[in-house]
Amino acid sequence: KDGFMREFDKTKLKLFAGSDDFANFFHPRERHRLIETLILDIVRASQEHPFSRLWKLQGVSIIPLHDQRTIAELMKASMSYARVPLDRIASYFGTKVAFYFAWLDFYVKWLVAPALAGVVTFLLQQHYGLCNVYTFEYALFLSLWATLFTEFWKRRNATLAYGWGVFRMFEQYTFPSD
Repeated sequence: KDGFMREFDKTKLKLFAGSDDFANFFHPRERHRLIETLILDIVRASQEHPFSRLWKLQGVSIIPLHDQRTIAELMKASMSYARVPLDRIASYFGTKVAFYFAWLDFYVKWLVAPALAGVVTFLLQQHYGLCNVYTFEYALFLSLWATLFTEFWKRRNATLAYGWGVFRMFEQYTFPSD
C-alpha cells in the first residue's frame, strides 16, 4: 500500500494494495501462473520421491476457468483484420499466449509480399514459357524477404516484451524443462 514491492506473505496480507477485495487481488494472469507453478511443483516432487510411480498425474486435465464476457469481447475484437488486441490478450492470458498471437499476426501480414511475388513469377513463367530466370529472381527475393522478416520480428518481439515488462525475462529466470 505504501508503493514498495515486497515478497508476498499471507501473514502480511493487509500490507498489499487490494487485499480487501480478495476475488480481484490477483490478476487472472497471475492466478494462472500461480496454478501452473503449484502443478509443476507437485509433478517435480512426485518425480523426486521414491514412490513417484504411485503419484503420476496421468490422464488429468487441468483447465482454468475463464470469464465468458471477457472471452467474448476478445473474440469480437480479434475478428478485425486491422489489429489483433495483443495487450488485452497479454493481460488476460499472459505473455506466452500473446507472443504466439503476435507472431501469427506478424507472419500472416508479412506473407503477402512472397505470395504476390509468387503469383507474378508464375504468370511470367506461363506467359514467356518456363524460364529459370524468374525462378532464380524469386529465390533471391525470398532470401531477402526471410532475412528482413527475421530482423523485423526481432524488433517487434523486443518492443512487445519491453511493453509487457518481460524484456530479458529468460535471462533472469530459469523455467523448468518438460
